[in-house]
This record gives sequence, structure tokens and C-alpha cells, in this order.
Amino acid sequence: MELGMHGRTAVVCGSSKGIGRAIAEALAAEGVNVGVVARNKDGVDAVVAGIVAAGGRAVGIDADLSTPQGVERAVSVTRATFGRIEIAVSNVTPPPHRYLLDECTDADFDDNYNVLLMHPVNLTRAVVDDMRAARWGRLLNVGTILAKEWNPATPLLLSHTFRPALLGFQKSIALELGPSGITVNTLGVGAVRTERMRESMRKINPSLAEDWDALEATVSQDIPVRRLGRPEDVAALATFLCSARAGFITGQHYLIDGGAVRSL
Repeated sequence: MELGMHGRTAVVCGSSKGIGRAIAEALAAEGVNVGVVARNKDGVDAVVAGIVAAGGRAVGIDADLSTPQGVERAVSVTRATFGRIEIAVSNVTPPPHRYLLDECTDADFDDNYNVLLMHPVNLTRAVVDDMRAARWGRLLNVGTILAKEWNPATPLLLSHTFRPALLGFQKSIALELGPSGITVNTLGVGAVRTERMRESMRKINPSLAEDWDALEATVSQDIPVRRLGRPEDVAALATFLCSARAGFITGQHYLIDGGAVRSL
């Protein structure tokens, strides 16, 4: 299927490893020019080198994406290298926590607010004029199933608070930006085999976190397809939603969780 993306420019925030890396690589494979952005310069450089070696085009930017200045740097460098930005992917998360109400400080709320809500807001502000000028744009947020359903095994109060707020923001701007040819969607990602998942599991079951086979066997018992997701599973859907083929899809929250969420 021709996705109609060749020559477009994307900025992928949080793309030095895991799901973000897979999305950056998948977009580049479709001929998209990619700004690879994360705090870890070595990780960013490795992703860029891999994309270029495969025949793609990419530029690396190390930036603190929890701040407006970091987002502006990511967008400015990508734009200066490749021109107008038409695709923006937010895949930024705070360090994993296992916080209940009595354990959360005001600083914890502030940090998660800045990363989980204000980062996508700032990214949207930074690229929306480019997209309006093009009369074409794709905004994609990589979230989790915690926006949809509480998981008692991982009582992440802060994620459960701010990820649904992002869906409210998304729905509002989807209505506002739709007439300009701009779509806005979010992925609700379930259990995916990444180092991020392992870090989170260390908070719950440290011994299990060190054995991938045992971890997958245990966690997948609650997943109808009986396996963990892979970053490439998420990247496939992300790439489609960022393509010309997805122009009639906006304001949606797509669960990609192997059927783990039980609610309608």
C-alpha cells in the first residue's frame, strides 16, 4: 500500500529507543525526513546512523522535552534541516513510578503535568503553523491504556490523572484543526517489550523484571493474544495514522494492547 508520505518531514519526540525509535525508523523507511529527538545524545546518534545507513534521511537533536525550550529546539533544528514540519509524534514519558495518593508530592504532580500534558501542548503549538500552511498535518501522541482503564496491579495515579486529560485536549484540537487538514490521534499502548516496561516492573516484581521469558509468560496471561507487544507493532499503526491514507481519522484513541482492556 502506498502511504503517500515520501518527502514529508516529521519530528519524533522521545525516539532514542523502544517505541519511539521504532516509529522514527518506520517513518524513515517510508521516505519521511525525520528529526530524532531525546535527551540521550548517544542514543539519538545511534538511531540517526541506522536510518542513514538504511538509505533514509534523519537529523538528531538532544533536548529536554519537558520544557517549552526543548520542544522549540527540536522543532527548529528539524525545520532548519528539512523544511516545514507536517508530522509530529509525542512519545515522552516521565520516569516510572508506583505512586498512590499519600506518596505523591506536589513536585511529582508538576513533573508529570509538564511531561504528559504540557509537552504535547507545546509540541502542537510549535508545529501547527507549518501544518496550517501546508493544509496537511498529522499529530500523534503515544499514550497508554491507563487513559482508558485503571490497572490495580500498577496503581500509577499520576498517569491515570494526566493521560485522560490529554484525550480531552486532543478531542478539542481535532475539532479546531480538522478544517485545516490536520488530524490528531493518540495510541493507547498496552504491555510492550521495552526497557521502559522492565523499569516499571522493577517497581512491582524486581526478580521477574530480570527474566524476559518469565516476564512475558506471566504478564501475557492477562492478554488475549498471549504475548507482549513489540515496538514494531506500535510503529505499524503509528505510521498508518501519520500517512495520507488516514486523512478521515481524527480525535481518536486507538488501543494497541492485544485485547487487554476489557471495557467497551
